[in-house]
Amino acid sequence: MTSSDIREAIANPVNQIVDEVRLRRGNTAGARRGHHGIRHHLAGGGALLEGLAIRLTEETKMPVQVADDPLTCVVRGTGKALEEIDVLRKVFIATQNGKTPRR
Repeated sequence: MTSSDIREAIANPVNQIVDEVRLRRGNTAGARRGHHGIRHHLAGGGALLEGLAIRLTEETKMPVQVADDPLTCVVRGTGKALEEIDVLRKVFIATQNGKTPRR
């Protein structure tokens, strides 16, 4: 199996990812206001696909980079969120009630 075979095999799922990111970007307030230095990070195994961050940057006009240690960053972030479970609970409740979350 060659790298060309692999690129061909994953082309459709990668295109779907790019399309979904583009769609979600268009539905955010940040997309309407500009980025103001915000950088978007890819996490998980898919973040390790060579060139995905560059492609997303080019096609969505958002700065995208691979997170440090993308295979474990989601788990570590979840752990940090659970350390602040009371704050997290308030955010979820406020969001469900249509309010802006407060600390």
